[in-house]
Amino acid sequence: MKNSAKTTQTGKSPTAMPDWNAIKGHWSDFEREIQERWHDLTADDLKMVAGDRDKLIGRIEERYHINRAAAEKQVSEWRPKLEGAAKKVTESFSPGRHKA
Repeated sequence: MKNSAKTTQTGKSPTAMPDWNAIKGHWSDFEREIQERWHDLTADDLKMVAGDRDKLIGRIEERYHINRAAAEKQVSEWRPKLEGAAKKVTESFSPGRHKA
Protein backbone atom coordinates (compact mmCIF):
# COMPACT_ATOMS: atom_id res chain seq x y z
CA MET A 1 0.00 0.00 0.00
CA LYS A 2 1.36 3.38 -1.01
CA ASN A 3 1.38 6.09 1.64
CA SER A 4 0.74 9.42 -0.05
CA ALA A 5 1.08 11.57 3.07
CA LYS A 6 4.40 12.01 4.81
CA THR A 7 4.41 11.79 8.58
CA THR A 8 6.87 12.60 11.31
CA GLN A 9 7.96 10.18 14.02
CA THR A 10 5.07 11.44 16.13
CA GLY A 11 2.64 10.39 13.41
CA LYS A 12 1.71 13.96 12.52
CA SER A 13 2.01 15.28 9.01
CA PRO A 14 4.50 18.14 8.54
CA THR A 15 1.58 20.43 7.66
CA ALA A 16 0.14 19.83 11.15
CA MET A 17 3.07 21.78 12.60
CA PRO A 18 2.87 25.55 12.99
CA ASP A 19 2.99 27.56 9.78
CA TRP A 20 6.38 28.25 8.18
CA ASN A 21 5.11 31.74 7.28
CA ALA A 22 6.02 32.96 10.79
CA ILE A 23 9.62 32.01 10.08
CA LYS A 24 9.58 33.44 6.57
CA GLY A 25 8.03 36.69 7.76
CA HIS A 26 10.83 37.29 10.24
CA TRP A 27 13.65 35.54 8.39
CA SER A 28 16.35 38.02 9.34
CA ASP A 29 15.56 37.42 13.02
CA PHE A 30 16.46 33.73 12.62
CA GLU A 31 19.56 33.87 10.45
CA ARG A 32 21.88 33.55 13.45
CA GLU A 33 20.04 30.49 14.77
CA ILE A 34 20.14 28.92 11.32
CA GLN A 35 23.88 29.52 10.97
CA GLU A 36 24.42 28.06 14.46
CA ARG A 37 22.67 24.87 13.32
CA TRP A 38 24.14 24.73 9.80
CA HIS A 39 27.59 26.33 10.07
CA ASP A 40 28.42 25.83 6.38
CA LEU A 41 25.57 28.08 5.22
CA THR A 42 26.88 31.52 4.31
CA ALA A 43 25.24 34.91 4.72
CA ASP A 44 24.74 34.88 0.93
CA ASP A 45 23.01 31.49 1.19
CA LEU A 46 20.63 32.87 3.78
CA LYS A 47 19.89 35.95 1.66
CA MET A 48 19.14 33.70 -1.31
CA VAL A 49 16.90 31.43 0.79
CA ALA A 50 14.96 34.44 2.17
CA GLY A 51 12.75 32.23 4.32
CA ASP A 52 11.80 29.77 1.59
CA ARG A 53 11.79 26.29 3.16
CA ASP A 54 12.49 24.48 -0.13
CA LYS A 55 15.43 26.75 -0.87
CA LEU A 56 16.80 26.16 2.64
CA ILE A 57 16.59 22.42 2.10
CA GLY A 58 18.33 22.82 -1.27
CA ARG A 59 21.18 24.85 0.22
CA ILE A 60 21.64 22.28 3.00
CA GLU A 61 21.77 19.54 0.33
CA GLU A 62 24.46 21.41 -1.58
CA ARG A 63 26.61 22.57 1.34
CA TYR A 64 26.54 19.25 3.21
CA HIS A 65 26.50 16.94 0.18
CA ILE A 66 23.44 15.04 1.40
CA ASN A 67 20.30 13.94 -0.41
CA ARG A 68 17.02 15.84 -0.24
CA ALA A 69 15.41 13.38 2.18
CA ALA A 70 18.25 13.83 4.68
CA ALA A 71 18.10 17.63 4.35
CA GLU A 72 14.31 17.60 4.81
CA LYS A 73 14.70 15.44 7.90
CA GLN A 74 17.20 17.88 9.41
CA VAL A 75 14.89 20.85 8.79
CA SER A 76 11.84 18.95 10.07
CA GLU A 77 13.62 17.90 13.25
CA TRP A 78 14.90 21.41 13.86
CA ARG A 79 11.76 23.24 12.75
CA PRO A 80 9.92 23.13 16.11
CA LYS A 81 12.80 25.00 17.79
CA LEU A 82 12.79 27.64 15.07
CA GLU A 83 9.01 27.97 15.14
CA GLY A 84 9.08 28.39 18.92
CA ALA A 85 11.45 31.30 18.41
CA ALA A 86 9.21 32.62 15.61
CA LYS A 87 6.22 32.61 17.95
CA LYS A 88 8.15 34.68 20.52
CA VAL A 89 9.19 37.18 17.85
CA THR A 90 5.69 37.59 16.42
CA GLU A 91 4.21 37.94 19.94
CA SER A 92 6.69 40.70 20.73
CA PHE A 93 5.34 42.67 17.74
CA SER A 94 1.68 42.20 18.70
CA PRO A 95 -0.31 45.44 19.13
CA GLY A 96 -0.74 46.40 22.77
CA ARG A 97 2.04 44.06 23.84
CA HIS A 98 4.40 46.88 24.77
CA LYS A 99 3.05 50.02 26.32
CA ALA A 100 4.97 53.28 26.22
